[in-house]
Amino acid sequence: MAVAVFAWLMHLAALFFAPLSIVQAVLSTGVVILAVLADRLFGLRVGRRQWIGVSMTAVGLLLLIVTLPATDGSHSRYDVAAMVAFESAMLAIGMLLINGRRIGAPDHHRGAMLGGAAGVLIGVSDVAVKALIGADSFGAVLVSPWLAVALAGSITAFFASARGMQQGDAVPVITSTSMAANLTCILGGIIVFGDRCRRTRSGSSPKSLLSRSWLWRRSSRRRRCLQGT
Repeated sequence: MAVAVFAWLMHLAALFFAPLSIVQAVLSTGVVILAVLADRLFGLRVGRRQWIGVSMTAVGLLLLIVTLPATDGSHSRYDVAAMVAFESAMLAIGMLLINGRRIGAPDHHRGAMLGGAAGVLIGVSDVAVKALIGADSFGAVLVSPWLAVALAGSITAFFASARGMQQGDAVPVITSTSMAANLTCILGGIIVFGDRCRRTRSGSSPKSLLSRSWLWRRSSRRRRCLQGT
């Protein structure tokens, strides 16, 4: 319990000093550590396909960490509309996964689905916590609606994870939880807080390149129309 509390405090400190997407990309290496511990220390069988999946995940996360641009500050400023839309969508996905049996999901996937739901809701909570870090005062944190979202997400995620461990094997459930949380937090960092992706060699972002391409096609079409007249 003490280790869990210490880890949570370190996570909170990391969110205070660095963008959410970078923090979560580093934390996601725990999936690889999980597979090794499960196989070597706890005697849980990790199949060949699972090892392949873990290896691919490790390579992808390594590439993500290496290509992330240098940043300064915690990037805790956000757009309210984007925040509401993202959190609402993720909450809906989490609730859908929790009620997987009612929508016809196979029973043998029940544990992994609950683990995925727990991960999504953990991501919802982390995004809300990141928003609270940008509050002007402690009083603003207490009256912020994101405090209720963070608490609700954390509590629901805890019970979903516990139920998933009861209905499924530990490794798939924990892996589903970790990967869903990673994906939710990284997307939240990019969509809600505007965390940057890697820039191109010319110094332009992918978004600006798409905009330039669209303007170039539009101007080319206009020139052809003028030439035709």
